[in-house]
Amino acid sequence: MIDLSVVIVHYCRPLLLKECLESLFRQKTKYNIEVIVVDNGSNISGIKEILDKFPGIIPIFLKKNLGYGAACNRGFAKTKGEFTLFMNEDTVIQSKALDEMIEFARAKPLLGIEGPKILNQSGELQLSYGPFPTIISAIFDIFKPKNKRKYYIKDYDKAHLCNWVTGAAFMIRRKTAEQVGLFDENYFLYYEDIDLCFRTIKKGWEIWYNPKPAVIHKHPHNSRNEKDLYLEGIIRESHLFFHKKHYGYLNFLILKTLTLLYFLLLSLVPSYHEEGLKLFKKVLMIR
Repeated sequence: MIDLSVVIVHYCRPLLLKECLESLFRQKTKYNIEVIVVDNGSNISGIKEILDKFPGIIPIFLKKNLGYGAACNRGFAKTKGEFTLFMNEDTVIQSKALDEMIEFARAKPLLGIEGPKILNQSGELQLSYGPFPTIISAIFDIFKPKNKRKYYIKDYDKAHLCNWVTGAAFMIRRKTAEQVGLFDENYFLYYEDIDLCFRTIKKGWEIWYNPKPAVIHKHPHNSRNEKDLYLEGIIRESHLFFHKKHYGYLNFLILKTLTLLYFLLLSLVPSYHEEGLKLFKKVLMIR
């Protein structure tokens, strides 16, 4: 019997993948664990050589980048565990975290999804859970006040119910996945985790934040640049899709108007003019 399946999605960052796998294989666990690595169409050399260093790994090589949620779904199809832990390639799991997550979930029969504490490389707490998006929260999210996180991160040192936990590292019960389904592949990147949590709660399952296990997320938070704006465009597109899917078309139109206003204002800044206009036009075409 497999207690826990770990699914890691990799795209073009082999050294981070290696560090992630090393952290898993350092775990001294009393449970039976399997590890599945999904290469999301990287098409770069050296991946197989890295995987060969870790015995028992189940590799999946996709021909092209299908998006994070779709890659997770392909990985889950190969799992056998009672629980499945999805991890980004740029995460490092801390000592005893796997056992702590399994034992916490088994003590709560209604727990459908569990998220650990997420830290950055400096040990600072990262935003990893929160309330579901609304138009009000969208204003804070889009226009990014510096104190945004204080509205979301509360009771971070206590286990508690929440609306969603981040897909950077979260564990789902097999029974939950079989009833609710997994990631909606209409999301290429971002909001697929929030969407899954939304559907999970609607089916009567609980989402829990567990601060005892810790995961370090090495995702960089650099100053705004062209790549950041490209990703921001993807985030806004996924955000709009979430609102349209779960809250209806009127809500979608309000959010679309706010998003267009944001990119229009951004385009007035000389250094972001061209990219801001591109994103404005992209959002304008979303129906």
